Amino acid sequence: MIKKGIYIIIFLFNIFIFICCIYNSSINITYTTKKGINPYYTSVHQKAIIFNFNKSVKKIEYCFTTEGVCSDFLTYDVNLNNRIINVDIDYPEFNSKQHICIKITNQDGINLECDDNYYLVDAGEPKIESLYNNIIINKKDADINYKDMFKVSASTGIKDYKCEVEDIDEYSAYLICKATAKNGLSTTLKQIVYYNYFEELEGKKIAFVGDDIFRASNDNFGGFASRVGLANYMDWYSYSSNGKTITETDNSMINDLDTISNNNFDYIILTGGINDLINENELGNLESTSIGTYAGALDYIFTELKEKNKDSKIGFIIPYSVKGLDQETLVDITKRICEKHNIKYLNLYDGEIFEGNAKVSYKDLLKKEKITVSDFSLSSLGYDTISKYISIWVRTL
Repeated sequence: MIKKGIYIIIFLFNIFIFICCIYNSSINITYTTKKGINPYYTSVHQKAIIFNFNKSVKKIEYCFTTEGVCSDFLTYDVNLNNRIINVDIDYPEFNSKQHICIKITNQDGINLECDDNYYLVDAGEPKIESLYNNIIINKKDADINYKDMFKVSASTGIKDYKCEVEDIDEYSAYLICKATAKNGLSTTLKQIVYYNYFEELEGKKIAFVGDDIFRASNDNFGGFASRVGLANYMDWYSYSSNGKTITETDNSMINDLDTISNNNFDYIILTGGINDLINENELGNLESTSIGTYAGALDYIFTELKEKNKDSKIGFIIPYSVKGLDQETLVDITKRICEKHNIKYLNLYDGEIFEGNAKVSYKDLLKKEKITVSDFSLSSLGYDTISKYISIWVRTL
């Protein structure tokens, strides 16, 4: 009985080979492997077998189309002398459903086979972008919608998105946000948030190094330096002067580096860049190494400070918007160099903060204050307004 079955199988196989030889070649789309969730797939792999027993195949082509049949074909590179040709092709990513067509050119004509099924392939992962460099909340606020602190997007759309608070201690916690796209792919972002509680800074030494903004000539109370230092009972120092630049000049922040490094400060807070713009100093770019450029000088300053002040907490305050100055490029360079050196920055130019379950823009806070090109220091009320946020930010360093 078993022998009889084997003979039948051999007979049928010979008949199959004979038919294939008569018809020169034939296509058998064997199976399709898919990953993802219908209607979106992260990958689709098509397999097909071409029978070429009489070696009549002259050319194999394929195409993907959203229509029934396509007009432009790609050549499938394979050994055409094989009697059985295996075709393996991945679907490309596209924003619409499409299917594959395989065309065989043999000695007697053309044989075309198209898969009946259409697939939309999109392997794009969802994106989660934080809307704030720093998130400071009041711990008593239990109704905060943490999801609103992030921008979430995906080319296939978002299927699920949630945020949870983990690792909570007295002063901080972590927000863990996970977004899942409709193609099944997920992205997770982890960001620290700080609670607006008083942190012990009493007795810590803090240095403020900067230009007219820190110097605060028109303020009788010493600007940010005195307000932050006194409010937190810190031992504070200001190495600031009008006209000071980041770029190497006679009045450059570079000249203060040795003095700062010899005083064992717990905190070193810097600001600058406005005078570089006013004096039209060369800004340079992220590859600049010359301290004759803003970018090269700032890179040098951070390198020196981190090397010689290993126990100090270093931060940079990006200046607020000054009327009449184009600060966009300088702000972008500053952010990137800070990130390169892992220096935290407070962005007073176009930054926002989430405080007390509400969004606050530094630009809006300063909108009513007097800021001009010739005298860009804040009024006393301006220093009062922003010093609170600088104090909170210093605690996050």
